Amino acid sequence: DAILVKFTTTCVGASIKDQDELQTLSIFPNPSNGIFMMNIQVRVTVEITDLTGKIMGSYYITNESTLVDLSTLSKGIYFARIFEEGRYYSQKLIIH
Repeated sequence: DAILVKFTTTCVGASIKDQDELQTLSIFPNPSNGIFMMNIQVRVTVEITDLTGKIMGSYYITNESTLVDLSTLSKGIYFARIFEEGRYYSQKLIIH
């Protein structure tokens, strides 16, 4: 079963209208074995970081649905940092 996780995290430099647009961003399943599907309605850069902030990977996503394979990373908690037009969003990812 897939779990849909909507971005409801704090965003920096975004208006209320911008926060509503976050409803169009999702990463699932979460937790996963390291294979995540990202559904994003706009072009964004996504950085995957560990808990210390070390960048584990960076992706430029232009498609609505993009498969991101993080299965080579160790089990644990990571963050997807999404950058779009001067705005920044963050979502916790769990690899089990």
